[in-house]
Amino acid sequence: MAETTKNPSSVSLYSPLASENEIRLLCLLSGVGEDPIECTLQHANLEHNPNYEALSYVWGSPTSSESIEISGKEYFIRENLSSALQHLRHPQNARLFWIDALCINQEEVSERNDQVHQMGRIYRSAVKVIVWLGPSD
Repeated sequence: MAETTKNPSSVSLYSPLASENEIRLLCLLSGVGEDPIECTLQHANLEHNPNYEALSYVWGSPTSSESIEISGKEYFIRENLSSALQHLRHPQNARLFWIDALCINQEEVSERNDQVHQMGRIYRSAVKVIVWLGPSD
């Protein structure tokens, strides 16, 4: 099995969700080409109809080897997600996404279970759902 690069403690990256209606959204900051991928996380309440896009993608290889920055911390993600973020970011404006691998604290089992239970609602509430299969050949 391939080795996964260690990410920062989930305690330092994720603040607890306040209610069952709350989710985290990833703000993908602007950039072009090979610029580093920079993001922040923010909380949103689904009852307030936040304006975000949801990303569904093929997870790909289990190796998390691509580096991005989330709220000033280096974080490693899978190659296919890195490719999606590289292609989906806007050159001048930030974009707001819900992405399961980044918006759910994967190390917190109870949160992960609660958020997975709400995924249908999360996708339905998005203004757009993007399906990423990978870069074009």
